[in-house]
Amino acid sequence: MSKQLEISVVTPYRSMFEGVADSVQIPLFDGLAGIQPGHATMFARLGPGKLTVHQGSERKILFVDGGFLEVAGNRVTVLAHNALAPEEIKASDAEKERDALLARKTAGDEEIEERLEKLRSVRAKLSLVK
Repeated sequence: MSKQLEISVVTPYRSMFEGVADSVQIPLFDGLAGIQPGHATMFARLGPGKLTVHQGSERKILFVDGGFLEVAGNRVTVLAHNALAPEEIKASDAEKERDALLARKTAGDEEIEERLEKLRSVRAKLSLVK
């Protein structure tokens, strides 16, 4: 059994990370997943939050939001709708987006669910940069 994972984190626009790691923590739609070498095959929906790649004592942190995760053998593929490095996130912009979402009136289940998903994403961004 290999002692490291091959990890790819990509969006439709760019590759955010390609490399090997000891483990990775990934936000899923319904919780947080920790993946280590030898993990069972898995396919899951991503949620908004902090993705952490552990390479020895080093950590690579990214914000991901939406998309899918596939684990097959020791290969982890993250196909994210959106991914940002922490330095690309401006707290002031995220705070403005949060405030606008909170001020927006919504009606109906679909509008409420859309607003809640966007709020989860903005709050995850803010927790990463604060």
